Amino acid sequence: MATLSLAKALFGVASASSSAITAASTPNALTMDPKEVISGSDTAYLDLDLGAAYDLDTFFAGFLSGTPNLNLVQVFYGSTLGSRTTNIGTSLTLGGTTSKRRHAFIKLAATINTRYPSFRFGLSAPAAWTAGILAVGDSLQPAWGHEWGAGRSVDDRSPKDTLISGGFGVDKRAVVPQWGFTCGDLTDAELAALWDMVADVGASSPVVVAEDGSTTDPNNAVHYGLFERPEAYERLIPGASRWSFKVTEWN
Repeated sequence: MATLSLAKALFGVASASSSAITAASTPNALTMDPKEVISGSDTAYLDLDLGAAYDLDTFFAGFLSGTPNLNLVQVFYGSTLGSRTTNIGTSLTLGGTTSKRRHAFIKLAATINTRYPSFRFGLSAPAAWTAGILAVGDSLQPAWGHEWGAGRSVDDRSPKDTLISGGFGVDKRAVVPQWGFTCGDLTDAELAALWDMVADVGASSPVVVAEDGSTTDPNNAVHYGLFERPEAYERLIPGASRWSFKVTEWN
């Protein structure tokens, strides 16, 4: 089996430290839909107010774009909005050609409790950049992770018809990535914790799912999206339940 990290995505009200990020665009990175973005042309902090203190160990900045100079995302927190007294982690984003699924992901070994996390986007040289979503959460990590056999697929939503000529008529629409996985040998405590999350988020609130709980491949192995109709879990014997999921990503 391989490790797994699941977290409900939490959002907050943000303020920006840089004049390059307009006040009007700042909240856009905090909605469920990452099609809305904030943008700027220098190094900047985005300071979040979650409204209350939460236990947090998962920090996700998703759908990043710009030049490869956007090479560093750090996370801080403090006792007040914008205080940023503690640097808790760094995630390197990948260089080279960027895509709309370019992500930065930080998973802490232990939770922190704070109301005021802050993301710092580091640039080695001034350049334009965008960030589609900022989310934080407290993860669940089943001891046995997910079973072998998990895999990725796509949901191509483009209507298509076969033409008389033998070709195809296609009305091109979104091609949406999906990832299916099964958690096996769940203890009763893990099953209860996972049920609490599923009952809370259902199929309409975002989650952040990391295939291997690491930052080595945040673009492909970290998924931000919705559960696709969570199945009923299978209770095999006491202390060994099995539950399958599919997460459909924003695209």
